[in-house]
Amino acid sequence: KKDMLGRNIIYCFDPPPPCGVEEGMNSNLKMYSNAGNIQVTGIIEPINLTVMDMSGKIVANNDMQTDGILFMTQAAKGVYIIQATNMVSGDVSTHKLSLQ
Repeated sequence: KKDMLGRNIIYCFDPPPPCGVEEGMNSNLKMYSNAGNIQVTGIIEPINLTVMDMSGKIVANNDMQTDGILFMTQAAKGVYIIQATNMVSGDVSTHKLSLQ
């Protein structure tokens, strides 16, 4: 078909796929400070937790199969970065937590 000026009219349009960040398997994970330890809930598949202080030093590394507590009795009070890696899919999520 042509428009009034004789130009071709194209009616098909394939929009690009939506962009964004896909939610990974770790999106259910919740972490809380519990008496100086780290309470982890929402574990669906086995995960590896790596706890780092603000300088990047690894202070704890633990595998968890189910919800539970990561005991941090040797760690100083402060802010920690926790990297949770899903051991099945490889998905990684990062959390920040203050231990009191």
